[in-house]
Amino acid sequence: MNKQHIVKTALAALIFIIGFFSGMEYKAYQIRNALSEGLKGITGMMDGKTTIEEKAPVADIATPNKLREKVDLTVTSKKFDPANAEDGQFQSYITLGFKFSNKTAKDVRGVEGMIIFYDIFKNEIKRVSIAYDDTPIAAHTDKAWVASIKYNQFIDSDIKLNNTDLENLKYVWLPGTIIYQDGTTDKE
Repeated sequence: MNKQHIVKTALAALIFIIGFFSGMEYKAYQIRNALSEGLKGITGMMDGKTTIEEKAPVADIATPNKLREKVDLTVTSKKFDPANAEDGQFQSYITLGFKFSNKTAKDVRGVEGMIIFYDIFKNEIKRVSIAYDDTPIAAHTDKAWVASIKYNQFIDSDIKLNNTDLENLKYVWLPGTIIYQDGTTDKE
């Protein structure tokens, strides 16, 4: 019985040691990979290249989108609502004010799409899905709407969106579906 206990303990210790060194090797692999990628960028700069990597194309406000001509979206405000346990709010939020502009002759029952936020250098910050289905937006009128995004202080895109002033925040509205009060639908 004592011999079995010693064998089990030795086996557990061996498994622990193998797991420990496997984890260390994986961490070393990650470090080597990160250094290798960093050195590629430095080498490119030393070779006289002006860009290290090509940026993904930026969606432009001029990009044709037939639905944007029907229902446009403007960001009117942005504020941070921190968590407050005393008030029972355990989650922080970025609260955005929007203005929908219905440019059609029909009442809009709902609209969904995506808004892509950029900084002043046209670097993408965050993509946010929008789904509006509150009170209908009457034909040829505007509708104010407030929505909140959960804020995570460990996600870079949330931090950047929160820290960028509204006047430095650029965005592109890409509507995907419009549902009219009469039941008809437009899709991009």
